[in-house]
Amino acid sequence: AVVSTQSTGMPNVTSVGLGGGSLVNLSNPNNITVGPLSTGYKLIQEALVFGGKTLTASDIAVAAGLVEMGEKRNVEHLSPELVEKAVQKMVEILESELDFAKQTQELKPCLFVGGGSVLFHGKKLKGVSEVIFPPHFSVANAIGSAIAQCSGEVNKIVAITNETREEVIAKLKQEAKTNAVNFGAIESTVEIVEVEEMPLAYIPGGLTHFIIKAVGDLDVSKGTPLTQNKENSSPSTIKQESAQQNAQKNVAHEKPADHKISEKTVGESDIVDISSLPFIDEDDVWIVSEEDLEFMSIGAGMLGAGGGGSPYYSKVRARNSLREGRKITIIPPSKLKESDIVFSTAQIGAPTVMIEKVQSGMECPESIYALEKYVGKKASAIISAEIGGLNSIEPMLAASICGVPLVDADGMGRAFPEVQMVIWHIYGHTLVPSSMADEKGNSIILSNVHTPKWLEKLMRGTSVAMGCAAGLSFCPLTLDKVLNFSPQHTLSKIWRIGHAVKSAQKLKQDPIQAILKYLNGTLICVGKIIQVDRWTEGGFARGKFLAEDVSKTVYKIDFQNENIVAFKDNNVVASVPDVIQCVATESGYPITTEELKYGMKISIVVLPCHPLYKTEKGLKVVGPKAFGYSHV
Repeated sequence: AVVSTQSTGMPNVTSVGLGGGSLVNLSNPNNITVGPLSTGYKLIQEALVFGGKTLTASDIAVAAGLVEMGEKRNVEHLSPELVEKAVQKMVEILESELDFAKQTQELKPCLFVGGGSVLFHGKKLKGVSEVIFPPHFSVANAIGSAIAQCSGEVNKIVAITNETREEVIAKLKQEAKTNAVNFGAIESTVEIVEVEEMPLAYIPGGLTHFIIKAVGDLDVSKGTPLTQNKENSSPSTIKQESAQQNAQKNVAHEKPADHKISEKTVGESDIVDISSLPFIDEDDVWIVSEEDLEFMSIGAGMLGAGGGGSPYYSKVRARNSLREGRKITIIPPSKLKESDIVFSTAQIGAPTVMIEKVQSGMECPESIYALEKYVGKKASAIISAEIGGLNSIEPMLAASICGVPLVDADGMGRAFPEVQMVIWHIYGHTLVPSSMADEKGNSIILSNVHTPKWLEKLMRGTSVAMGCAAGLSFCPLTLDKVLNFSPQHTLSKIWRIGHAVKSAQKLKQDPIQAILKYLNGTLICVGKIIQVDRWTEGGFARGKFLAEDVSKTVYKIDFQNENIVAFKDNNVVASVPDVIQCVATESGYPITTEELKYGMKISIVVLPCHPLYKTEKGLKVVGPKAFGYSHV
């Protein structure tokens, strides 16, 4: 059957670099690789069994007796032990993808179609209840099989106020089912296959982002909605619709395919030169390059502790600023003079909204302009209020727009969810007057507050009114506060983190070990996520996730936007103020709490916080008791 993909969505399609033409490397028996490079359509010329000189997955399958093709004698020289290891490697690759595709731990049947499926004939797979090879499976079109069902989706932000969470989800499920039917599904076959619930961090009022998908068998007797509409459309109308669809497609392609920071949001597709170093001029000023931004966005995510917002779009805006001819300059704190006025800045709001809502990039600069006008002084330099997540990059953009340097330091050394948690406040610096501004040109001054906690409440409420994304600036800092109460050289630190990860990837080394070595961190778990629970409470995304390692030991991480406490078999193994970060095991990229999903292969690392947080003063504001864990 031919199905128009313009009118019928695919329930779930994942591409894996594993097939009959995948290149196999047996040179290191302890590290056999299969794919993702492939001979492609040249398989019948280049594979050993067809008289070629390239070892492929098809050659391994023939040598292992999984399939008969070509000349088996051409692979009889291969070591049976290495052949079996290569087969096991292919099985592991597939098992990993199958486990990630599932929504629960339940065993599920697996249907194999297409030529590449012969690689797994007769193999048992973990997490699979039954392996099915239907008649003529080897000549079935795998992509056609994947889109044999059509789907309906609901993607909405909903305020859970007058209804219960269960009632809201039930209505959205029904809407998704109706959408699937409208796209051509047989109503009696439609079922819900995915419910994703993401409470919007930092926003009071119970706002939650729901993505619900339903799939059903295609009703081929009716055709698709696209073909039905075209029967009564004029050629000019169809042409116009096609142009609109192409335009939408092009716009979609300009965005990352998936805003899951573990794999997409830190420059995975960007090619960087790991041999490049920051350019420091004769005046000890760091001139930031596009490659620097790539490294720094990775490190920014790492110190986000699961929160702080994705640095991807901030990186893109900063990169565009460079391409427009502006400069981003970073100076060491030692270059500041006693007379210099240092303004701090950051973004406040909901990280999820900051991904979905296009920002102007002027939020932080406008907050600085507003505070400059109120205090009657111009900024000599800018410093970031926190170094984790997008707030590592946004101050760079603000500095380039304001035409002043950025200080290589910040107010936290990591990300924390509330404004009073900056080190400056803990050690006696007033945060007011403060300012806030949005992309519309609105700005506000908070000249006096009863306590810093009240500043957090007022700023949080104002950020909601400003569309859940705003820039802020605190009372200008004295030289003493910059030199003695700000984590030093933290921009250099996130550059080195990103460089360590990229270098490990390039050299085919373990990026997790590279992170731990540089940051003196601790690895507490390598495993996969087996459960994620989220809810909105007090204007924050609270929740927990469970991870299980190979020994079946279960780890529980509680979070309030950022990861707060880690438990192993109900015993505390890590807590704030140290950084608890979930990292993609293979790539080394950080994962935010709103991106966690069942089946992800993750490593949980603990990174030491700045010493100023470990004092009695610091622990009172950012220790576990400050987050309600009195027993920790």
